[in-house]
Amino acid sequence: MHAVSPAPAGQAGALISPEQVTGWLDSLDAPALCSLAGMVQERLVPRFAAAVLAGLRTAAAKVVLAGETDSTAPIVRLRLEATDYENGVFWDEYGVEALHSDGAVSILNCTEGEVPTRLADLSSVDCPLLGDILTVDLLTGDMEQE
Repeated sequence: MHAVSPAPAGQAGALISPEQVTGWLDSLDAPALCSLAGMVQERLVPRFAAAVLAGLRTAAAKVVLAGETDSTAPIVRLRLEATDYENGVFWDEYGVEALHSDGAVSILNCTEGEVPTRLADLSSVDCPLLGDILTVDLLTGDMEQE
């Protein structure tokens, strides 16, 4: 039996098995499952967003250091577009607009490391629509979906 997570409050030290979780989920009606899904999503969005931010910060620094951008100034903001793929709409790691601190704009493909996977994770919980734009401020960490 594999431990999944700590038990609910009041049962300190106990662990819940996947079988117990499955049984409990099967006992819930549709409104309760929807409510639970919403609570899970609320917890996943900031976690996935933090992973995306970390990956994009690393990718942006690397391309500037490698001289692969139109400016040597640091990248301060990125804009990603949501694109339609066979399995849904996802934030696209290709054609990312990068704004440098000197005002220059470069177009990047953020395909290295975990960035594509983390963008897919974030897309799965924040559900962008085709053509939506995700603006990521690399200085403050703010993300805005338009």
